[in-house]
Amino acid sequence: MSVVFAAIILSGPGVLLAGWLRWLRAPSRFDAPVWRGAFAFAGLAAASVAFLATGIAVAYVALNGGATRVGVSGGWYTAAFWACALPLFFAAIGKGPQRWHVAYASIVLLCLWINLQTSM
Repeated sequence: MSVVFAAIILSGPGVLLAGWLRWLRAPSRFDAPVWRGAFAFAGLAAASVAFLATGIAVAYVALNGGATRVGVSGGWYTAAFWACALPLFFAAIGKGPQRWHVAYASIVLLCLWINLQTSM
């Protein structure tokens, strides 16, 4: 993994934190129409859960001898892909100050999982 790619991956949680802070500081958290604001919030929450789950999964695999020893199958990658693609969908539909943070974090996670799958 290159240094640039690692820097991009490590910037994801910081961007999500900035998105949460921006959402908390916004005078109107759910812009009109409200359903679009709710989608943006759902994307922020889903991206945060996806980052947390990815961190736990990578740490578990690293501590237990690698992906081949643990038995990571294609199903894991498929589930991770959709868990990372869902916030991107929410960011595309949603409206609010944090939606660009969600889109960036989702694209970073998608790139990470694609890189992990191709490097195995």
